[in-house]
Amino acid sequence: MYTYEPLIYHSNRLEILLDGFIHSLDDTKANATLTDPFAPEMIVVPHQGMGRWMAQQLAMRTGICVNLVFLTPASCFWQLLRLWHGTLPEYSAHDRESLVWHIRHHLPAFIDKPDFKAIQRYLSSDNTELRIFHLSRRIAEIFEHYLSYRAEWILAWEQGESQHWQAQLWRTLAAKGALGIHWGKILDNWRRHGLSKPAKSLPQRINLFGITTLAPIHVEFIKCLTKYTQVNIWHLNPTSQAWIEYVGADSRSYYKVRGTEHPDPSNRLELDNPLLANLGHIKQSFLQQILTAQIKQSINFAYPGNANLLQCLQSDILELQDRRCRNVAQRLLLADSDLSVQVHACHSPLREVQVLRDEILRLFSTIPNLTPADIVVMAPNINKYSNLVEAVFGNSGIADGPQIPYAIANRSLGAAIQSLFSAVKFLLKLPDSRFNVSEILYLLQVPAIQRRFDIDEDAVERIMLWVQETNIHWGADAEHRKAMGLPAEVANTWSFGLNRLFLGISLAPAQKQQPYRGILPYPDIEGQEISYLGSLQAIFERLNYWRVSLLQPRTIDAWRNTFNSLLNDIFLPDNIEQDWFQAINTGLEPITARITAAGINTPIALDLFRSVVQDLLAAPNVGPQRLFTGRVTFCPLETASAIPFRVVCLLGMNGTDFPRRKRSPSFDLMTQRPRHGDPSSRRSDNTLFLDALISARDCLYISYLGSSINDNSPQNPSVVISDLLDYVNQTHRCSQHNQDASMDVKERILIRHPLQPFSPRTFDPFNTRLQSYASEWLDASQLQAKLQPIFVPAALPAPDPELRVLNLDNLIKFLHNPAEYFLTQRLGLQLPRNSEILSDVEPFSLDGLELYHLKNIMLSLVQGNNTDEFILDYLSADGIIPHGVMGRIVIQEHLGRVRHFNDILQQWSSPLLEPIEVNLDVSDFKIQGVLTKISSNGLLDSRLGKLRPKDRLGLWVRHLIMCALQHSDIQVLASRYVAEDQLLQLRPVANALEIIGDLLELYWDGLTTPIPFFPNSSWAWCNADSNFYEQWNGQNNPNPDSQDLAVKLAFRGSDPLGSRFDTIANRVFAPLLSNSTIEKLAC
Repeated sequence: MYTYEPLIYHSNRLEILLDGFIHSLDDTKANATLTDPFAPEMIVVPHQGMGRWMAQQLAMRTGICVNLVFLTPASCFWQLLRLWHGTLPEYSAHDRESLVWHIRHHLPAFIDKPDFKAIQRYLSSDNTELRIFHLSRRIAEIFEHYLSYRAEWILAWEQGESQHWQAQLWRTLAAKGALGIHWGKILDNWRRHGLSKPAKSLPQRINLFGITTLAPIHVEFIKCLTKYTQVNIWHLNPTSQAWIEYVGADSRSYYKVRGTEHPDPSNRLELDNPLLANLGHIKQSFLQQILTAQIKQSINFAYPGNANLLQCLQSDILELQDRRCRNVAQRLLLADSDLSVQVHACHSPLREVQVLRDEILRLFSTIPNLTPADIVVMAPNINKYSNLVEAVFGNSGIADGPQIPYAIANRSLGAAIQSLFSAVKFLLKLPDSRFNVSEILYLLQVPAIQRRFDIDEDAVERIMLWVQETNIHWGADAEHRKAMGLPAEVANTWSFGLNRLFLGISLAPAQKQQPYRGILPYPDIEGQEISYLGSLQAIFERLNYWRVSLLQPRTIDAWRNTFNSLLNDIFLPDNIEQDWFQAINTGLEPITARITAAGINTPIALDLFRSVVQDLLAAPNVGPQRLFTGRVTFCPLETASAIPFRVVCLLGMNGTDFPRRKRSPSFDLMTQRPRHGDPSSRRSDNTLFLDALISARDCLYISYLGSSINDNSPQNPSVVISDLLDYVNQTHRCSQHNQDASMDVKERILIRHPLQPFSPRTFDPFNTRLQSYASEWLDASQLQAKLQPIFVPAALPAPDPELRVLNLDNLIKFLHNPAEYFLTQRLGLQLPRNSEILSDVEPFSLDGLELYHLKNIMLSLVQGNNTDEFILDYLSADGIIPHGVMGRIVIQEHLGRVRHFNDILQQWSSPLLEPIEVNLDVSDFKIQGVLTKISSNGLLDSRLGKLRPKDRLGLWVRHLIMCALQHSDIQVLASRYVAEDQLLQLRPVANALEIIGDLLELYWDGLTTPIPFFPNSSWAWCNADSNFYEQWNGQNNPNPDSQDLAVKLAFRGSDPLGSRFDTIANRVFAPLLSNSTIEKLAC
């Protein structure tokens, strides 16, 4: 029988380990034991990113890469154990993904037992199936750890030792037989009865490449493997020094553990180099386990050098050297041009990505031959940055900006296509959904749903208008509301709104003016829009169907089929989206297989299946790889931390986020009785940072949130960053030629960035620490660096003479807001409008605008001589008033006032004349339009609200036109405006043409420069009203004139309340005041 000699190769460079691996493939002596030249080479890697890097490097160096199998430790060792044992299933029943379903199946029978009081409090407030599943997951996780790190406990429990609740639960799981034999049992049998011969042929050679940690059972299994196959371990060792020492059976001195028999309360190893002492726990523990076996060692370390700060740090770790020195003069000199280690403090994740882009562009100009493929950007949570990376590096709308090719790898499926992720989450909550209008309308904006139901953006915009005007708020129908424990009221539901819409296209025009069987038809649907309504109805029907269908519990396999049917029913994906859906389906396959293999076929509720899908969408390992594509690679820290890159960038290294803290449940027995080598998320993250530090070749770039975005208060970086800065601060000193020679090296390396990318500091040519390449922010920074320039520093040239011909309504529109008229009509700007937010709740009470709208509807119904009962039925059918008694109270409260207002209005009403055409020449201007609401007694207008300055202006302009026309059918040239609080009366004006001409001259000036006239504030000023400042900028005024967007823009850099303000206010309102009277009203 051939005797295999396990080998371990040490190096601090992954490239050297790869060279050694390639050499081993060609080494005749090493391959002498290989009998099958076509057998695949098995390589165990810590993650698939390492395997992808190896495959790519092998292909680049040798010209070919075939017949290599890359596996992670857990999957590899299980496959090997299956070959050895011969009868094990495809998936281990003892990993947490399988254990959770076994535990969830048996746990409910134990909950009420006295011995299980420790976990009863987890379920005290919620004993639902989902809560039990979450608890089962935590228990499965600690059981998996017991199997790997405390196998002797499991074996003792199976022998009846201990009555602890965990022991009782495990014995129940083991007694059912579904779990089968586990690692600990197999290894224990081998210890007791000798190592059995493998049932099937093992791989001829097994390589462990870049592995930094293994569970004790896996280490023991490796020792067993060395009896039957060649095992090579390619170990990325940060130091060439003997940082542990162990005396082997052959009396040779390998390593001996220093201070690691028990967990060190100081969390430091007894090493000279403080960085490795803080970060090297896991690597040292791994070496300690491996080197307990008789194993041949090969060493090939590369000295990084001392040319820059990064190399000094790597050299210190390599040689276990501590260069800290109290005497500043004896410290190493940090060159002014040394950018090899950078730490950037920002205010937000967005600023981190913006600064990163600038610094990458700077590195391209300073590091020779640097390419995007040489740069990796990692973060503890890459999903937090993925959308920001696409926004900043995608250069949206910046065609002439420098383009940096990039790829985002291993982000979760949920972060890959956010709109689909949100839509799928909502669909899986349909049975619990209120069918809020905001939720349903969001679905209509998802492209895949638009394609399925044949709607476009125009359709969505029209549907949103229908939803608003038919007063849909929430609920599928009356039965849906009843099922939620509320009154079975149909008003304001989707069924209510759709019935209104369909009645609107079904009834004759004359029938649309009154309720039909308690439903008020919606009249405003044009012929070509009927297809939109059909699509809306189809979407509602499908959602309502799935709302009911998903209530039924199903087996996991049935849920998977149902889920696929749901997706096919609602979405019509494009190619990219189809890949996304396929990834979800692929991710569900092993989950279904494990549950089926466990023999658990009981139905589960939707909330449990939803939790499974959401966990799948949040998992990073099912996302697209996109590694090493020749572009800047963005990925999670776990994916590429040990892989060498010329530039290694770390984002999100915040004190609260890294190292990540994972709290173990209080019933985890391992935390109560810890051992050296136990898994630790904190130490795992420390190892990731150590790997990143030693794998950077030219630059290590680090950023974190160093200042609060709210109050600019300082925030701490990760402790590993603080330790790094403290070490550097005591080993190096700044150059005396540096303009910041007096600062500590820590402050030299740490760059604090301003809150905004357009800060003048980022474009200061004399500030070499802050340099921005974002030309799109340059103009903004220049504006901020000096006083804000006047928006219109000088009057524009006279406009086109065609604008001297204007509509009557346009003159009124100009006086209502001259600043907005100038911006939109002269400059052609489109100002954003505040779109009304659709409410997800039915009306319980009415605010000012809603009440104003209601009273106007009531007024039109009162003027139609309708009864109070008809008005109540009409408004109920419209859905505008609260349901039931509350609606009657609202009607009773306001209907009397509306009738009283109508009585006052009727006192001044006369039979209306036909609209009078306006075609009036005034100096060089011509006013055109139509005068309406005219009788023989003059002009009458009204508003069921308080009289506003804008109401006065509108009536005044039309009154002047009426006086100027001197129409023969108008016997009295008087105008009246009836409001709730006042009656405004205007007398005949003899010089109407002169006043109109002056207003037109003001209009003409307003087309060349912004006119400081603001109806509310100007009216208060002319009346010496103490309310002036409230109108202009009052805290109690929700819409002060000074905050109007058009006013802020048009008068930027100038004082709108200057001398012209007083002149123009009097110019407009003085004639109105002298020709008007006011009478108080009480409506």
